[in-house]
Amino acid sequence: MRNHNAVMCALLLLTISALQAGAAVKLPTIFSDNMMLQRGISAPIWGTAGPGELVTVKIAGQKAIAKAGKDGRWVVRLKPLKAGGPYDMTVSGKHKIVVKNILVGEVWFCSGQSNMVMTVKQCDNAKAEIADAKNYPEIRNYTVSLKASPNPLNDTVGKWEVCSPETVGKFTATGYFFAREIHNTLKVPVGIILSAWGGANMESFMRLDALKAHPVEAKPYFKLWEQRKAAFPAEHAAALKAAAEAKAAGKSAPKMRTLEGHQARPSSIYNAMISPIIPYGIRGVLWAGGKSNRFRALEYRTLMPAMIQNWRKSWGLGDFPFYLCQMANWISPNPDEHWEELREAMLKTTNLKNTGMVVTIDIGDPHNVHFTNKQEVSRRFVLQAEAKTYGMDVVCDGPIYVSMTSERGAIRLHFKSLGGLAARGGGALKGFVIAGGDRKFVPADAVIDGDTILVRSESVASPVAVRYAWEMNPDCNLVNRAGLPASPFRTDAWPFWEGVHEQGPADDGG
Repeated sequence: MRNHNAVMCALLLLTISALQAGAAVKLPTIFSDNMMLQRGISAPIWGTAGPGELVTVKIAGQKAIAKAGKDGRWVVRLKPLKAGGPYDMTVSGKHKIVVKNILVGEVWFCSGQSNMVMTVKQCDNAKAEIADAKNYPEIRNYTVSLKASPNPLNDTVGKWEVCSPETVGKFTATGYFFAREIHNTLKVPVGIILSAWGGANMESFMRLDALKAHPVEAKPYFKLWEQRKAAFPAEHAAALKAAAEAKAAGKSAPKMRTLEGHQARPSSIYNAMISPIIPYGIRGVLWAGGKSNRFRALEYRTLMPAMIQNWRKSWGLGDFPFYLCQMANWISPNPDEHWEELREAMLKTTNLKNTGMVVTIDIGDPHNVHFTNKQEVSRRFVLQAEAKTYGMDVVCDGPIYVSMTSERGAIRLHFKSLGGLAARGGGALKGFVIAGGDRKFVPADAVIDGDTILVRSESVASPVAVRYAWEMNPDCNLVNRAGLPASPFRTDAWPFWEGVHEQGPADDGG
């Protein structure tokens, strides 16, 4: 009996010890040394502790107290802070955590696919850009490690890093160059959070209920997922074989992927890489990517705005800025591949409140989908933010088509966001095609006439539609006087595969 009692007492002590250990105050990884807090908002700080435990957060002369719920979760909201620092933040319950070297400034969330993932060391003038990073210790970067999950997670793997020549090479190039220019303009610290996955579907970044709210548009994506599930056993067997061969050859085995953690699973990236960050204080979002959605452009028109609204609702920060990067010019090795409709879908997404889009039809690499001029992409993102987020008097958009009128064998095009119409480099406008009622497009002559463009062709007596830059890699040059390019557009709403462009001898295709 004594032995039995001794064992029971030991077990009780172990249980109490485990409960006490579990009651330790914990913070998600996003709240760690070198972090950046968004200025001017009631920034949330959250974590876990023992059920009912009082947690105190102190920073910059503020003190906030929360009581952990039955599930151990707690959250406080700071009073708005001004840009500055560095500060230490103390989070105390039965245990204490000190987070050091915190700055307050502007925080931007960078997401999308591979062109957002692309790093500083992979872009133009990388050596000089890396050396220059020594001048920007008030820029901070947090990269969310790749992970997919069928269910929402509470934390991510990552760390905040101070910008330096030793760290900047692996920062997102688009995010870093954006942060640098915002820092130089506003004279405040800037933080960037990268949560992106190359080759991923946009739908994987949506919360599942938001995706299911659009069953018609989501159907092709769910069908694609079912096909991938069916193909997974063979894929997994091939991976096992490759791993065995690598091991036999004394090489590192490739990382094994599970079906549960597959990034194409509906909402899997949202669950593992977006949801754990919410509701961290941010100013807005930069998004670059879309190639994986190129065959579902029609659905993208509905689902991308739905994703933006999904994020905004989840974050609880109102209609925060959301800026997209349109697909750049590129020559696909697949002759059946077209991005025209996807570019159009991205443009239509900007009808949503407080959004914007940068056009990159003129700076891509025809032979590399991962073009390296991220400095110019970021400059155009900065113009969007300066004009639409920070209220500066700058031109941020190229000419955007609004409407057309017919007049005596020609079509007159009307635009907004003018800034003065121009042809890059001077000379004649290029990239326009025109069609009559037969819906067959031919090259057209286009002339700037004040704030409009008059388009005609001698071979089309009664034109009814015009398209501009309506190819994967178009030869086009319509800009405004600020040098910002016009987005590809069309005046018709014909089914996409109608009206194939009849290429002239000088047209290089693409």
